[in-house]
Amino acid sequence: MKDIEDILEEKRAVDKENTDLQFMADGRGMSEKEMKEKEEQARARQESDLMLQLQYLTEELARCGHLLSKEEKLAKDQLDQKTTLEQDQEALTDAADEAAKRRSDNREELLKLQVKLSQLKAANQTDREDLEMTLKENAQLDEANAKLDEHNRKLDAEIIMVVKRVEVNSLLEDVDIEDLRLMAQNTNKMN
Repeated sequence: MKDIEDILEEKRAVDKENTDLQFMADGRGMSEKEMKEKEEQARARQESDLMLQLQYLTEELARCGHLLSKEEKLAKDQLDQKTTLEQDQEALTDAADEAAKRRSDNREELLKLQVKLSQLKAANQTDREDLEMTLKENAQLDEANAKLDEHNRKLDAEIIMVVKRVEVNSLLEDVDIEDLRLMAQNTNKMN
């Protein structure tokens, strides 16, 4: 707006100077009345030119104002879009950072789990080997127990036999052998 006023001011000054020079050039050999009329005509012409120029500049100013408001609206819309895009970018960056952190954490957890799985597999293998050895030992012990049980049964039978002999011997000790001979003779006689 200030530029337009400066341009108008400058134009007026140039037009006035041109008019003054024209008057001086045309003023030779004219009467004062003619000069005043000519001056009036020049002023009227200058005023008409200035009015036309003012009208043009006013229309140009309105057009520039309209363009400026359009550009301001466009700039505001673009600024809003930029702000929205920056917010979206920030949200996506945060989400990407979080996903990267989660991937890193998952990778670490996976490594820990793989180490633990390896340890468990090794422990499982050791336990299997121990189990197989224990099962073999148990089978051998069961076999040895079966043999020992059989041997114990035989020993039990022998012990029972020995106990019976001891009982018979102790009964026989109580019975006098002479009495038995007498009884055997008496039995023979009776028969």
